[in-house]
Amino acid sequence: MANSVRGESEVVLGGTTYTLRMTFASMEMIEEQTKTGLMPLLRSFMTNSFKATDIAVVIWACVNVVLREEKKTPLDLGWVGERLMEAGFKNYSGVVSEFLFRALAGPKIEASLTVDESGASAVISEQGK
Repeated sequence: MANSVRGESEVVLGGTTYTLRMTFASMEMIEEQTKTGLMPLLRSFMTNSFKATDIAVVIWACVNVVLREEKKTPLDLGWVGERLMEAGFKNYSGVVSEFLFRALAGPKIEASLTVDESGASAVISEQGK
């Protein structure tokens, strides 16, 4: 189960619910696979200019961190991509956008992200202010 205090989210792939967790290792994997930094990647999600493979890579990297911690077999990137194709990549763009946004904002920031057809808008404030 995802822990929202830790900035985790959940996705369903092939009928199974998986937890997304951003760690330094998953950030490295995302940047290596997408050939871009996390801020430009987030910007691409906020402007609806992301690639379908970007969604797959973020989910793959952040799910596999959790699976490895739980000593379970990691998912194959191709398998993740096929499950996303079956369900529709666009159905996951909002989850990934908000997940990236919260991961980069940090735990002391209260943040919300709204994504629609025209792009995304963000509201950010420090907790307790």
